[in-house]
Amino acid sequence: MESASAKPPKNTAEKNAPTKSKDKGRNGDLGERDQRLLWGRAAGRCQRCNIDVSRDRLSWRAYNLSENAHVTASSVNGVRGTTENSAALADKLENHLLLCRDCHKIIDDKRRGEMLFPTDLLLKLKHDQEALVQRLMALAKKPQSVAVYISAAVGQTRLQPLVIDDINTAIVNAGLIPALNHPIHIDLLALLEVDTLDSDPAFWAMAVKLTRQRLEAKILEGAHKKFSEVEHFSLFGIAPIPVLALLGNLIPDTRKAMIYEPVWDEINPGREPLRPIIDIDIHQYDRDPETWCWPEERRQPSPVFSHLHRAGPTLQEGGDIAVLCELSFPTHLDLVEAALPGVPVYHFFASDITPDIIQAPADVKAFTAAFRKLLSKLERDHGHNAHVHVFGSLPISCAIALGRIQVKGSVPMTIHNLQQNPNRYERGLTLPS
Repeated sequence: MESASAKPPKNTAEKNAPTKSKDKGRNGDLGERDQRLLWGRAAGRCQRCNIDVSRDRLSWRAYNLSENAHVTASSVNGVRGTTENSAALADKLENHLLLCRDCHKIIDDKRRGEMLFPTDLLLKLKHDQEALVQRLMALAKKPQSVAVYISAAVGQTRLQPLVIDDINTAIVNAGLIPALNHPIHIDLLALLEVDTLDSDPAFWAMAVKLTRQRLEAKILEGAHKKFSEVEHFSLFGIAPIPVLALLGNLIPDTRKAMIYEPVWDEINPGREPLRPIIDIDIHQYDRDPETWCWPEERRQPSPVFSHLHRAGPTLQEGGDIAVLCELSFPTHLDLVEAALPGVPVYHFFASDITPDIIQAPADVKAFTAAFRKLLSKLERDHGHNAHVHVFGSLPISCAIALGRIQVKGSVPMTIHNLQQNPNRYERGLTLPS
């Protein structure tokens, strides 16, 4: 029986010419209503490779780059076509995938398409992608998080740029929604010459200036979101410890510190109204398996942080105080004593010293509480005129958290950076900046 969408012959010659039966030719396609449903269920994404088929990836202009692909071919002679189902399923929504042109060509390859992409596999692909869209949209009323990523050369190493998809996945895994398509990227790699690295004092002055300018330009000027509209921040970065602490220090956690007064119109039913305090998540990079997502299961026991007096006078009033942190890697007291001879030295350490010490957000909170306790002790024992100097090894998340601990009115803190050839500590940044 002919498909309801079949068109009449165009001319008499075509009508009278010998043709194949309709069962062997192309049958129907989706109607306009089902076409919209397919787009909606797939969220405008290729259901195989996940690229956005609603816009050009280079210019970001709107284009329809999608194609409808049949799971069971609309023609008996097509890839995955059958006498029983080709005509019956040709115009059915459940038999269609939304694909980009490349993926459509791949799954319909005449030589390998049916072998590599059988019907049951394509149906599973379709259903899994549509279920994922449903799960993600169920988060729509969750807080939207603005991702901020800072990158800078570490010694002579210029590290690879951020991976946007992985950062957005880390935010979603935390039960939040990325507020922006792209994280706010404070790229100190692109702005500093090779000879102006973290061994040069000019690096630190430029880092403070450029980080502040970039942060304000990308948020306060409304290019992305105004500070008064931010619900949540997610912080990431690969940079020297002082630069990471600077990022943590510059991100405000209250709306009182912001230029704009908070305004929240009741246009988002089901969403919580903005609060005076902005929640902040700090993420840790996991080098194995190279992701910003927290591991599902711990590979290390929960860390316990401690401190003790290591060297120098204990009753010194004011002046320089050294804190040697030993969390990620072993550290050396002699390098601290060479940088600040004769000062009190406190050792801040963890129960297990390893690069993988931070495995969960609770670990970052435990570090913050323990280090804040140490700072309170130093201020109590050595007076408000003391100046704390931080040395040693810290994971990325703890370095960012270090900057968040330091607030105006507290004792100043200078974070030193480890240099090589020869091994030594050089002054980095002083917080509050």
